[in-house]
Amino acid sequence: MRELSSLGHIENGVLKIHQKERFRRLISEFGDTRVIVIVKRLYKQRSNEENKYYWGCVIEYARQCINNAWGKDISKEMAHDILVMNCNFEEVHTEDGQILRLPLETHNLSTVDYEDFLEKCRQWIYEYFEVHVPLPNEQSDIFENSP
Repeated sequence: MRELSSLGHIENGVLKIHQKERFRRLISEFGDTRVIVIVKRLYKQRSNEENKYYWGCVIEYARQCINNAWGKDISKEMAHDILVMNCNFEEVHTEDGQILRLPLETHNLSTVDYEDFLEKCRQWIYEYFEVHVPLPNEQSDIFENSP
C-alpha cells in the first residue's frame, strides 16, 4: 500500500477520523516508515453543468471576441489561459519594483471562488470587448428566442 486517506472533520480544533478503527488497522500495514500527513479542507466540486457553461459559453464568447477584435483564431485552451491571466492571478512585487501576474489554477477553486472567477471573466469580456456574456439562466432564453 502506497497511500491511505480517510474522511474526517475538525471539531473544536481536534481531528476526528471517520471509521477510526479501520483507519488504524490500515496504518499498521505500513510498518515502521516515514510518512507525510496532509489535512485538506473538503470543498464541493463544481458540477458538469458549471464546466459546460464555462467552456461552452464563457470561453466561446472570449474566443469570438478575440477573433473579431484581434483577428486571431485561438483555441479554447488559449482563451482559458487569457482569462486566467486576467481574472485569476496573484500579483507579485519584484525587488526592482515591477508587478508580475502569476496565473492561478482554476481546478482547485471552491464553488464560491469559481463563481467569483466566472463573474470576473464576464466583466473582463464586457470591459475589454463591450460584449455581454449571458448568465447560465439566460442561455436558454437565447436559444429559445433564436431564429
